[in-house]
Amino acid sequence: MAEPVKTETITYERKQKEENKQLIHSRQPLPSHLPRHEIVIEPMAKPAGAKKIGEEITEILEYTPGALIVNRIVRPKYLLPKEDNKDTRIIIADLPTLPIPKGIAGPGLLTHIIISKYVDHLPIYRQAQQFKRQGVEIAESTIVDWIHQCCDLLAPLYETLKESTLKCKYLQADETPIPVLTKDKPGATHKGYL
Repeated sequence: MAEPVKTETITYERKQKEENKQLIHSRQPLPSHLPRHEIVIEPMAKPAGAKKIGEEITEILEYTPGALIVNRIVRPKYLLPKEDNKDTRIIIADLPTLPIPKGIAGPGLLTHIIISKYVDHLPIYRQAQQFKRQGVEIAESTIVDWIHQCCDLLAPLYETLKESTLKCKYLQADETPIPVLTKDKPGATHKGYL
């Protein structure tokens, strides 16, 4: 006959989870120590007598050779006078087109990242380290996403170049061999071609 299994009751306390905590991923603010260049864009059709009631501020992280800066795009908001209001009472200038919609990376920064990666062969983790030394932490995954989105922007150019190349009667390839590292044999290389 089997012995009855002994049991015991254990109780514990834990902190209650906060119900109002937002789980939405939030973007970190751009560092305040970076210089700001303010660009004010006024609405094109601002009638006389329009009253400024506020402004929308969009900060774009930009790169100038050797330095990171922040372009502050200030777009004043205006309230139209009562006799001029038709459908809208508030006017504001449109935000300039950006390479990555709603992104914080300007075209100069994206160009620098792509050239560093594909021309200078600087790995993404090293680029992230360079930005960190300048006081700006940009996640490697963010840089990878920016590169993918830039590739999407360049896809029409690639297709046009490919079509033009394939129309040629005679194509040549560079068969210069280079050693390529392999995952299968760490420390070993195999013969690759450019």
